[in-house]
Formats: sequence, structure tokens, C-alpha cells
Amino acid sequence: MSDNIEKRKELISSISEDTARSFILNAWIRTTSVKEQKQTAEQFSQDMVKLFDQLESYLKRANNRNVGHIGHVAQPVCKRLHVAFGLSSAGSLRAMLDTDEDQVLTTPEHLEVGPIWQLHKMTGLRQRCEWLYANMSHVPDDEVVQYEMRTWQQLTQRLRRLPEHIEVVIWCGDNAHEQVGLRLVLYLLRQQTNNVHVIHATRAFPTLFNTPDVSYDVRHVGEIGPDKLKAIWEQYRGEPTLTKEQREQLAVEWESLAERCEHLRMWKDKQIVHTTVDELDAIIIEVAKRLHFYQEYKGFIKSARLIGEVIGESDQYIGDIFLQYRLRSLIESGIFDVEGDMTHMRTYSVRLCFK
Repeated sequence: MSDNIEKRKELISSISEDTARSFILNAWIRTTSVKEQKQTAEQFSQDMVKLFDQLESYLKRANNRNVGHIGHVAQPVCKRLHVAFGLSSAGSLRAMLDTDEDQVLTTPEHLEVGPIWQLHKMTGLRQRCEWLYANMSHVPDDEVVQYEMRTWQQLTQRLRRLPEHIEVVIWCGDNAHEQVGLRLVLYLLRQQTNNVHVIHATRAFPTLFNTPDVSYDVRHVGEIGPDKLKAIWEQYRGEPTLTKEQREQLAVEWESLAERCEHLRMWKDKQIVHTTVDELDAIIIEVAKRLHFYQEYKGFIKSARLIGEVIGESDQYIGDIFLQYRLRSLIESGIFDVEGDMTHMRTYSVRLCFK
């Protein structure tokens, strides 16, 4: 028993920051599913056992790949680079890939919100980071900016230096975040000759897993567990790669996106639709009214519950950090009263102002 614990300590000590973030986010998503009664405790327990097993397997493979003979660092033989839009998706992909020939590259979170004007240039990246820090960061440091800058720089450098024999596999779904990311990545690859394969995971999911009795509405890749992603990969990995014309078209579409100045995007009728940041405010207010309706006394509502209800009701993939930003704006506008510490979503409550 003690030997196993020591071995696990050694594995954990080698874990990278991005892998740790991905794993924590995956665990958090599954915990949230139980709290929102989208998943039973038994299913959660089974998922967490799988998640820990997959993490252990991934770390063992990574250690075996990076350390060969004494004093020698082995060079990994990468044949496929999987691009994941966000930590949750990246964590699931790393957990399901069982070969050293596959590596995962992560992009920053939530391309559906915030500026994307000229994001492929340093001026656009700085503008986006400044907006995120000013509007969506409620911590007293610049961790958001640092993470965003570091991740974008790693992404662009890796893609521009990618050896031509490596196939690029882009995982995406029917949502603005991943569709914007798809176009941006193909723009960054416009000078490269690598084969590019796109896996539309949210379209594949209902075909493979939904039944007449049970069906799930999956909005982005990060909502799909590693076991199901593996089945999707095995089913669709043989599909044709993008043609030159398809790649060029998506790259041109990014150039158009990069001229827009709106700060919120949605996916409607198979298109990216630009809108204002207050688009979802009415939904937040309506959900709050409904929650108040079921209260005997119109008291305060935990902000985490309100935001969770809005996420569940919306047909869009919008992150909770953006909804927190909008809720704070509504508080500042006098639409909601607030009590508690607004530093974190779970430490304050809100109530509609009844006049």
C-alpha cells in the first residue's frame, strides 16, 4: 500500500500545470453535474474512477516517453497533434489517447466572449487580455492575462514550427467558442502543408450514443467524457482530411471575424452570430423571477444556483465566468440586490429589486 502511494507521489510530482488544470476542470464539471442532478452519484463515482485511472495511465506514458536510459531524454515521436479548445476538452483528450504518437495542444478558453479583433497579432491579443482582466477577472492579480498570453504564444509558436509530416486533428462542436477557434487555427496554419482532420464531436455524439429512450444535448467537446471521445475517434479518424479549398475558406472566414469588434458571439443556424454583451441579461432576469416565484419569501438566491440555471436553460455554450460578469453588471445597474463577498461565485447571493 505504502509503495503504491509513493509511486503515485512520484507520478503527481511530474504533472504539468496544464495537465493539472485540465484534470481539475474535468473533475469540477462532473461534480457540477451531480449537484445539478444531471448525473447520479453512482455514475459520478464510476466516472471519477475512470478519470483517475486515465490520469495515472497518461502520466506513466509521459514519464516513459520523456525518460529513457540514465542521462538520456528520449525524443517523443509525434505523428498527430490534437487541437483542443479549452482545458476541459484537452484533459479528456489526453486521458483517452493511449499512444505516444498523439499529443494535445490547448487553446485559451471562451472565444465566444471578449474581443477577437486582430487576435492573431500581438496588438489584438493585448486588447483581448486587457478586456478579460477588466471585465471577467475578480482576482487581485493578473493571472488571467498571464495565462491567456502564455497559452496563445505557445499555440502560435507550435503551429508555425510544426513539421510537415504531423497530422493536425482539430476537435470542435456546434458552438461559437470552438467554431471561432477552428477558423483561427486554420488561419495560423495557412502557410503549412500538414494534413488537417476536423472531428465534429457534438455532431458525432448523438449518432453514436443517443437512443430512443436516452438522449443528451452536448454543446461542446469538454462535456464529452474520455471513453466516448475514444469511441468517436475510432469511428471518425478515417474520414477525409480538409481539402485545400476548405482550409482556405475557413482561413478567409477568420479574417472576417478578426475585423469585428463585438464582445459576444453565438452559434445560430450553423453560423457565428455577433451580438452585444447584454444579450443574455433578459434570460438571467427571467430565471431569477422563476426562482423567486417558488420562494415563499422573496429572499436571496445563491449566485451559483442562478448562473447554473441560466447555463442549463440556454442553448448556447457560454461560460459561467461571462455570466458572472453580466450578473455583476446587473447588480451595478440596480437590477439586483446583493449580499456576501462577490470575490467568488459561491460566496454571494442576489435578489431582484422589487419596486
